[in-house]
Amino acid sequence: DKDDAGQSVTPVVPKLATTAADGFDGDKNVVAMPGAEIIDEVSYEGVAAGVEHEIRGTLKYKDTGEAVKDAKGNPVTATAKFTPELSSGKTKVTFRFDGTGIADSSACVVAEQLYVSGELIAGHDDLSDEDQTVRLTTPKLATQAADGHDGDKNVVAMDGATVTDTVKYSNVRKGETYQLSARLMWSDGTPVVDAKGKEVTGTGEFTAEAESGEAKVTLSFDGSGIAKDGRSAVCFEKLLFDGEVIGSHEDAGDEDQTVEVTPPRLATQAADGYGDGTNVVAMPDAKVTDTVKYENVRDGETYQISGTLVWEDGTPVVDSQNKPVTAAGEFTAEGTYGEAQVTFTFDGSNLVDGFRKAV
Repeated sequence: DKDDAGQSVTPVVPKLATTAADGFDGDKNVVAMPGAEIIDEVSYEGVAAGVEHEIRGTLKYKDTGEAVKDAKGNPVTATAKFTPELSSGKTKVTFRFDGTGIADSSACVVAEQLYVSGELIAGHDDLSDEDQTVRLTTPKLATQAADGHDGDKNVVAMDGATVTDTVKYSNVRKGETYQLSARLMWSDGTPVVDAKGKEVTGTGEFTAEAESGEAKVTLSFDGSGIAKDGRSAVCFEKLLFDGEVIGSHEDAGDEDQTVEVTPPRLATQAADGYGDGTNVVAMPDAKVTDTVKYENVRDGETYQISGTLVWEDGTPVVDSQNKPVTAAGEFTAEGTYGEAQVTFTFDGSNLVDGFRKAV
């Protein structure tokens, strides 16, 4: 009897609703790096209690509906089996994948299907559903390179040169340990090599206390003779996790990443040590005082000056004992530029009559 209520049943169509979130902190931002994790909480209703069910999930791009692929080119999928005690309830599906290389700020949707004994009985695949949506973001770097001694943009090209690169990072996973790898490059893209012919590099490591923060990398090198006229150099940075590059900042045109590598410079003014202008009498105890103006040195360092008196044609001036006329001095720089003096004292009685220029 079709009208008999005792003989009637009401078919129930199983339904799914899902809420996807980052598996580490529960927000909607998933860092696209190795070990990425999405947890999808699936609410179900109208299912058979006591029967094993299987959920199969696929991560899709919101704008195209195409499957998101991991670093190895495989679709990002997940499965979970459960046996409900009641006809409605909740369960979780966890997606774990290497998100390296996925485009930044990619909006992605978790699509779920419910199976019993291999037969599809329900699904939830709505690209417009914000609850199903997460955003994959790549780690980012911004850097500020400076001289390691005084923090300005001028790096003196001498032994003990250092560049300190302050790296601001964002979109990383809190609590993980990361490595930084830095290379100093000329602005034309070629690597800077030190006085020993080795590339100038530096490394650092940090454990992120938040999704964004700062870390420093120091590049130390012997810069003697590497930039005779001064050159712009740029600090390139890579961010690594478990040895795999997950982010970088390598922009040869970025002024923040750039320093000027300049050599120390000297200019000298020689004069008679007795105050007779530039006329030095060739006699015993002759003196030449050379006033040395220096620039592009490191403040607080001690330097030595070595001088040789030569004739204008480049041949050395020799004293009465046939020894080259030399002098040495020392000074401690009280700034990046200044003056120092060197005095040549010698027996010039053997020198020729008449005038002859020496430098």
